[in-house]
Amino acid sequence: LVMRDWSQRGKRFFASLRMTEWVRMTEWVSMTQSCGRSRWLAMPTVVLALLAIFGASAAQGASITASVRSPEVSLDELFLITLEIRGEEIGDPQLPVTPDIGFTPAPSVQRSSRNISIVNGQISSESIVTLGYNAWAKREGKVEIPPIKVMIDGEEYATKPIPLTVTKGGPAPELPLRRGGRQQPLRSETSAPTLEDTVVFECGVDKQEVYQGEPLTLTIRILELDNPNVGTIGRPQFEPPSTEGFYAGPMHQTDSRDIRNGWPYVVKELRQTLFPTGVGEYTVGTASWQATVRAITQQGLRTDQKALTTRPIPVTVKALPARPPGFTGAVGQFQARLGMREQTLTQGVPTILELSIAGHGNPNAISAPELPPFSWAQVSGPEVDTQHDDQEWTQIEKVFRYTLTPLEAGTFQTPALRFIYFDPARESFETEDLPPLSLQVEASTESHRLVAVGGSENAPQQDVKILAQDLLPIITGETALRARKSARASVAPTFLGPPILYGGFFAYMRRKRRLAEDPGYARRVFARSRSQKRLAHLAKSGEPSEDLYRAVMGYIADVFNSNETGMTSHDAQALLEREGVDAEVGESLVKILRACERRRYAGVSLRQEEVQALAEAARAAMNQLDVARRGAA
Repeated sequence: LVMRDWSQRGKRFFASLRMTEWVRMTEWVSMTQSCGRSRWLAMPTVVLALLAIFGASAAQGASITASVRSPEVSLDELFLITLEIRGEEIGDPQLPVTPDIGFTPAPSVQRSSRNISIVNGQISSESIVTLGYNAWAKREGKVEIPPIKVMIDGEEYATKPIPLTVTKGGPAPELPLRRGGRQQPLRSETSAPTLEDTVVFECGVDKQEVYQGEPLTLTIRILELDNPNVGTIGRPQFEPPSTEGFYAGPMHQTDSRDIRNGWPYVVKELRQTLFPTGVGEYTVGTASWQATVRAITQQGLRTDQKALTTRPIPVTVKALPARPPGFTGAVGQFQARLGMREQTLTQGVPTILELSIAGHGNPNAISAPELPPFSWAQVSGPEVDTQHDDQEWTQIEKVFRYTLTPLEAGTFQTPALRFIYFDPARESFETEDLPPLSLQVEASTESHRLVAVGGSENAPQQDVKILAQDLLPIITGETALRARKSARASVAPTFLGPPILYGGFFAYMRRKRRLAEDPGYARRVFARSRSQKRLAHLAKSGEPSEDLYRAVMGYIADVFNSNETGMTSHDAQALLEREGVDAEVGESLVKILRACERRRYAGVSLRQEEVQALAEAARAAMNQLDVARRGAA
């Protein structure tokens, strides 16, 4: 029995020896040889050394001690309890259950070592295990950490109670929380992570079933371990997911911190709003993140090539119910408001009529309601201004500004307006009724008379009379006339040349003046050339669908003197119909615009052959519209 017990102790001892201890014993044997001893004494020396080490190790006593950094702690503040356990066979510590102190179930610090020392020729060896547990006090005042028990070499040992003084201190910090709400205490900085802990890569959407045009939010989170022993080599390669079938808004980034499995992370969160453009089953593709990670882990310094990908996300897009008259495609939650900058107007003085639509949705799907004709005023526009919330891109306000010029004096009212949108939360169409505005128009006090202007004080006064805005001044003055002899052949050019030159110069100046004073006329004149230049550069464009859309929309806006900003295909169709454009020509232009919009919403570019075909169709439709307008003129 004695021999068997010593044999088992010897096996455990030799299994626990580390490489450094074997090296020390080898050096000790070499030292004995260098002292002149013969080689045949080397092996007995090793045997005697091992027996001495083993005997000293067996003679060491098992023990466990507990300590904290300070006997004073703050309420709900994490502090570390360190256990030092000495022995050969060490079990798991049994943490006490007490209403005063809370413990984390797993240690955040875990180390083990074996010390061998030689004192006065005596060799001693001991195994030491160090464990650290995070804990927190649950109440103020005097509390006590009860004894912590552990099995060592088949016997139970316990620590001594540790008295603590708990103070309230400042505001009690909450324990770090996981997103599910579970408590996540921080690990100690002395604990080493694994390579799997270094980076976490996630991708998801807030909902997977939406209506056509309803916004959904795509969120991508990259969590990198906040540890001085962890870092990436070079610049990580990030590839966002494909969003074909969606109109994708801009991507916004926010930085924050989070706790996962007790480890602190620096979080880079990317958020993007997606609007489905069709109906059916769609998929948000996979995202990828690649980088070389270097970390000091539990296995030492490690380098690993991380290639992380997310799963594709299916999204079901439902069709909208039967659309009521007046619905132009706005999906979301909105509020409309109609107002004037001045309540008292003056005849002939322009002012601004503002229609504001604010809420949550896609701003590109919001079109201006068509204003009925005003019998007492001239209305032009609108100019469109869109503002987004800094934190949430779909939180918008779109303002349509119309220029209103009263033609008569008196009391008038603006027509009642109606804005219709689809609310996905209620699954119904909602209507915003805008009541008419009462306006008082005062008569103009200005008189429009012709102006007579005299001469200067340094020259003989001459009469200059402005007859009309399109005629040059006629200057009257007396000059001396003398008869000159001339050839008969020069008589006709002499008398006919000045009127012809004057007539040409007059026509040139009149056209130049009209181009400068009449923006609508200038836009109509240069509409064709400007659009042709845009179409000619499509082959070299990086985004041909967007440039083609701008060329056609710009041409329509220039021809009819409308504001191009914020115009959609629906607005262009209404404008062409209102101006009496041939249905076939207008339908061709609208089809081109809608093809470009579908490509833009889907996030893909047109192929080269598609660009050429649409550009030729645009040129043909523009030629037909120019011919029709010249014929009408």
